[in-house]
Amino acid sequence: MKKVLTTLLVAILAMSASVFAQSETSEFSRGQGYFIRPELYGAVLAEFGYQINPNFQFSLGAGVELAEQTAVPELVLGVRAYATDTKWTAFFDYHLGLLLVGQISVPDHRFTVGASYKNLDFGGGIMYANIDGTGIWSPCINIGYNFRFGNK
Repeated sequence: MKKVLTTLLVAILAMSASVFAQSETSEFSRGQGYFIRPELYGAVLAEFGYQINPNFQFSLGAGVELAEQTAVPELVLGVRAYATDTKWTAFFDYHLGLLLVGQISVPDHRFTVGASYKNLDFGGGIMYANIDGTGIWSPCINIGYNFRFGNK
């Protein structure tokens, strides 16, 4: 657990440094176009998606859920809504995941709310999965950076 928290802290600091190194005078928009977002979301994920307009995006991704010293592969489908197209804004996010546990697949649901500064998104929320009839609720964090390309 200590190693995961240390890795998380280093990732937060690295992403924060890159965001704040950007010029404040440059124009910014969450305009229509494609993006790739590496993120920590209760799992380590990489997502590819499309920003439909400045307020709404959808994505597909793959990653690894880190649970009880075990790495479980996961596929995700996500939607995210941003409140505004300004540098600082709130976002609301839902991801439907599929944990690939041995021969079975377990769906999980993640809902987070947070803040976005330009391309850096960070927030917190809740994850739910039903494993063998047992509902599991767990807090989760979300830290990701949107690399945008082909934006209009």
